[in-house]
Parts: sequence; C-alpha cells; structure tokens
Amino acid sequence: MVDVVALAEEEIEKLKPAALKLRHWIGIATVLLFLVFGVALWTLDTSVGHRFIADRVSAMRPSSGLRIRIGRIDGSIWSRATLRDVRLSDPKGLFLEVPELAVDSPTGWTSGACGPTSRSSTASRS
Repeated sequence: MVDVVALAEEEIEKLKPAALKLRHWIGIATVLLFLVFGVALWTLDTSVGHRFIADRVSAMRPSSGLRIRIGRIDGSIWSRATLRDVRLSDPKGLFLEVPELAVDSPTGWTSGACGPTSRSSTASRS
C-alpha cells in the first residue's frame, strides 16, 4: 500500500511543473490580449483612428436610407471632440449640413449629448 501512495505522490510532483507552465502561458496570453486591446483603443484616438471612425459611420447603410458623412474629427474621442462638415442625407437628398458639431463626452456619441457649435448650420429640402 505504501508503494501505491508513493507512486501517486510521484505522479503529482511530475504534474506540478506542467500546471505551472500552463498557468504561465495563460497569464502571458491574457496580458498580451489586454495590451492589444489597449493599443487598439489608443489608435482610435489618433488621426488614423478618427478617419477610420468617420469612414465606418459613412459606410453604415440603415434601411431608412439615412446617410451620415463626417468630414473630419478633431480633439479626443474620449473627452471633447468636434465633428467638422457633418452632412445628413436620405434618398431624397441632403437635408442637414452642420459645419461644426461638438461632442462633450464619450457617452455623447450614443446618448445624443451633442449639438452644433456654429450658427451657420444649414437645413434645406428641395
């Protein structure tokens, strides 16, 4: 009976280094995933990221026919951003043009907490 217990203990000791290696690699993979995610978020707040966001918004094609075009994004998308040359159109044509649109916080992008900063906004329907 002693031999069985000794063999079991030897097997457990052999498995410990493998388990430690597995935990080590899982930890490294987790850190790398967070690093990649952080770099992606940081990249969104560069001029390349701003262009990417504006292009993605322009590429959206809802069934209502609404089209949104953003000329440029200035500032930080995480705090205060200014959208320049924003144009809204539908199948009938352009119906709103806003030279500057201020977005005060990241939640403003989705909650509607943004507004024109210029009185030269034009709205027309022919």
